[in-house]
Amino acid sequence: MMKFKGQTSLKANILFNTFIIICFFGVAIASYNYFSVKNIVIDTAFNLIKRQNQAVVLRAMDYMEEADEEARILSIAIGDEKNLHDPSVLSKITNLMGQFKRVSNFVIPVDKNNYVFVSQISHYKMGSDLYLGVPIDSNAAFILGFVQIDQDQNVISRKMYYYSDKYTLIKELNVDDNVLKEVLSKISLLITNNASKDKKSLIYSKITNNPVITLVCPQDSTSGRSEKIYAEVTFNDLALYLDINRINENSSLFLVDNHQNLVAYSSLPQKFKHVGILDLNNPNVKLFKVGFDKSSKQSSASRQDKGIIFSYNDTDYMIENTTFPSVSKLDWKVVSICALSDFTKIAEILMQKGSLVFSLVILLIALFWLYFQINKYSQPIVNLALEAHKIHAFDLDDSVNIESSTKEISNLAVEIQNMKTNVKNFARFIPKELVQKFIRSGEDVEIGGKEVNITVLFTDIANFTTLSEAREPTKLVTQLSEYLEELSSVILKNKGTIDKYIGDAIMSFWGAPDLDSDQTENACISALICMEKLIGLNKYWINSDQCEFRTRIGIHEGRAIVGNIGSSERMNYTAIGDNVNLAARLEGANKQYGTNILISEPVHQKLSSNFIRRPVDIVAFKGKAEGIKIYQLIGIDDHAYLRPISEKYRDYLAQYNEAYEAYVQRDWKKAKKLFSNLREAALKMSIEDKLIEIYSARVEEFIKNPPEKNWNGIIHLKEK
Repeated sequence: MMKFKGQTSLKANILFNTFIIICFFGVAIASYNYFSVKNIVIDTAFNLIKRQNQAVVLRAMDYMEEADEEARILSIAIGDEKNLHDPSVLSKITNLMGQFKRVSNFVIPVDKNNYVFVSQISHYKMGSDLYLGVPIDSNAAFILGFVQIDQDQNVISRKMYYYSDKYTLIKELNVDDNVLKEVLSKISLLITNNASKDKKSLIYSKITNNPVITLVCPQDSTSGRSEKIYAEVTFNDLALYLDINRINENSSLFLVDNHQNLVAYSSLPQKFKHVGILDLNNPNVKLFKVGFDKSSKQSSASRQDKGIIFSYNDTDYMIENTTFPSVSKLDWKVVSICALSDFTKIAEILMQKGSLVFSLVILLIALFWLYFQINKYSQPIVNLALEAHKIHAFDLDDSVNIESSTKEISNLAVEIQNMKTNVKNFARFIPKELVQKFIRSGEDVEIGGKEVNITVLFTDIANFTTLSEAREPTKLVTQLSEYLEELSSVILKNKGTIDKYIGDAIMSFWGAPDLDSDQTENACISALICMEKLIGLNKYWINSDQCEFRTRIGIHEGRAIVGNIGSSERMNYTAIGDNVNLAARLEGANKQYGTNILISEPVHQKLSSNFIRRPVDIVAFKGKAEGIKIYQLIGIDDHAYLRPISEKYRDYLAQYNEAYEAYVQRDWKKAKKLFSNLREAALKMSIEDKLIEIYSARVEEFIKNPPEKNWNGIIHLKEK
């Protein structure tokens, strides 16, 4: 964690530093007789131009990195998609393309003989109006194409379609097979060449004949496709950036490659029409050509680490070249050209009116004005610092409401709000208490875990596979989302940590990351409330002509490894161990016993007497030798939300406990009679109790074939 010593307020820093700067310029103005004001202004201008060029270099590098990221995002997005012709996959791809701002064309190999073409027309419709040699429909926003070739790269089949910006089909695009064959051949060659290149060069697109940079991106490893994705990057936004960030209206910014081809240019009347090979009929380009040639011939020694001044049409101009660093893999230069008179006019004014007294007066006025301006600008920054502190404290409920007339401060307020929103969204994937714990410690999140005592709860919807086959997928997903939202809310309100969603199942636990002295009861209360909530949901769904969900829950308590499990790139805060698996087995055992909530003996022992439960069996799950006693959780007394258990049903449970005790004591005749009475009682109360039938059958069998003397009552379950 960073710590700073000797800190001063923002207001004091701005006052002091501005005072120093104003004093410096005041002395410079007052001493203009000892210095050449013109040279100072020129040097300052070159420094500004150089900084401007460096900013352009960084922006262009960011631009290419964003393009690389867009290609990578597409690769990941289709990584687990086996059929790229599927409409849902194509919808995902076009939705992504609608968000991309750098890459205009993708060619995605499905295998060595099948290709998918995806293009966003709006990225280049100001340039060439052709796509694979065919005029572009003015209403189209996207083009999707499917091409199949044989081993000799002859086109077997092709389908090209125009789509609107609403992703609706417009019409089919008829492309010549020979054009497609030539384009695919050139793209294959470019993919091979790009793999060995250290530099990225400007070329003309094989698809649209517009100037582009080509990218080659391996497909995500999960896709099983070894062929690489081909992408083309256009430069519309980069040209706009150059136009906005010129030194002044009379200056020009050029981005050129090592062949003097224009990548982007700030002030041509039709920017995108002239990107590429230099058009010497354009007077602005002639100016660039003259200045660039002179700048290139000037030796590094005579330049003295700054640009040069040259004449063109009886006017003096300043030119500064900045080469891209090798790490960018872009063999480009930024060339800035400004009229010298735009800067020397300032020097002439200063030379005519400068004086020491005037400078001091201006200094005093500036300081008073600055004092009031600082108050105006510093308070929003102080407020932003407080908002940043709230994010650090994970206080994400309030919105950032900071108004400022300064664009940068307003932008910063927007970004802090976005940060708060992103962190809030991120908190949905990881327990809030865990994030707060990491923030308080100031430590990095590392892989690892520790053994702690936790209470684990698993839920699952009975026969969900059958339900999903009979329901329309979109409606089923909506209904499942309502179900998961309701149950998750109950778990979180009762201090639970949601580990993961496994299809329709929920895995959650209590006791980590923070200790919970009531973790057992909180887990059981959550299970009971979830069942109560489900009753209301099912009534609503049935009235809405939707299917009914029946949920089964298993709860177990024991020691497990809890922590960050995974890789250094991606990890999950989860719990693992045999006790976690046992909770899942309990959930599944509900099916065999006709119950809905099963708890283990450790959970039963920690529950208070106001929790109503009954013994179910002693079971050894598949793969286990030792048995564990399990119980059915039925309800709880004196709870504000849950309905009380009727006296009639309490009497029924008391009879069941008596019958179960007779069974355990091997009093088969008594157990038979009691379970027979329970069957009659269940019929009168309209209760479906599968346990009565299970134990009635067991007792009958044991009367006929009594168990051995060392019988311990353990039932070995064959299913997990």
